[in-house]
Amino acid sequence: MNDILEQFSSLKNSHKFAIVLGVAVVTAAINYFLFFSPLSDTHNSLLLKRSQLEEKKVEYDAKSKTLEMDKKINRDIDKILSEKKGRLPDSTDIEKVIAVLGRKSEQAGVKIKSIKPQKEIFAELYVEKPIDLSINGSFHEILNFLYMVSKTERIVNMDNIKMDSPVYKNQKVLVNAELTIKVYRFKKDGEGNKKKKKKKKKKK
Repeated sequence: MNDILEQFSSLKNSHKFAIVLGVAVVTAAINYFLFFSPLSDTHNSLLLKRSQLEEKKVEYDAKSKTLEMDKKINRDIDKILSEKKGRLPDSTDIEKVIAVLGRKSEQAGVKIKSIKPQKEIFAELYVEKPIDLSINGSFHEILNFLYMVSKTERIVNMDNIKMDSPVYKNQKVLVNAELTIKVYRFKKDGEGNKKKKKKKKKKK
């Protein structure tokens, strides 16, 4: 540092003035570019935009996580509904029900004498479809048939079971059984609502 000062002192006044002036110009230029130039405004603007973008990113990430959670909840709900739909479908599909009863009777060794679907019964949230069934077989075969029907995918209820007319045949006792099998489905909006008929006013 002392060497620089000695060299500076040995210079002519005109050279000293030129150096001081040059340092002042450089300092002023640096201050201008840092605090007053358009580049400084651009820099501040970029910083502001970056801050805004970071805020938006945080907001987007939060919404994205919420959206992903909503999607997961919806997937879980769809899965549950899909599983429940097999137990309580949207339609009775009586032909499919009769086909299932036919297969189960063959597996159990039971003979179906008659199948008579009845009118639907509307409850608050579901619709019940009774099916009157008449079958013939041994006591064990009939119990096996009822058990297999109860284990089908959809909800099934059995009621009014009656057995009579035992007959010894082919080394076993065969009986006739009559029962009502009830299958269920979801009730659609507005189903089963009876429309009230407006009474016509008699003209005097």
